[in-house]
Amino acid sequence: MWVEPELLSSGGNVSRSAGDHVLGGAAKLAAAPIGSTIFGDFAAAQSFHGRLSARHIGQVTQMRNNHRTLADVGTKAKAAAVSFAETEAKNKSALDTVTDA
Repeated sequence: MWVEPELLSSGGNVSRSAGDHVLGGAAKLAAAPIGSTIFGDFAAAQSFHGRLSARHIGQVTQMRNNHRTLADVGTKAKAAAVSFAETEAKNKSALDTVTDA
């Protein structure tokens, strides 16, 4: 198996950065309330507002969940890169010891 720890680590950084962007977008979306009378003050408008508000909250929640997923992938990629690099260093050291003997 061929693994390039630097690229794996870099990919983890990109994933975490994407997660940060999503979290920032979620914060901005959450801070943009939908006025209760924006569509009018009659039953159908209030019903539509209620459905739209629920979708709005759902979208913010989904974006926050996406942030957690992207951050988790980034963290795991970084840990895997470190693990592969450490394993490679140990294996190289073991081979050097054998060839020196």
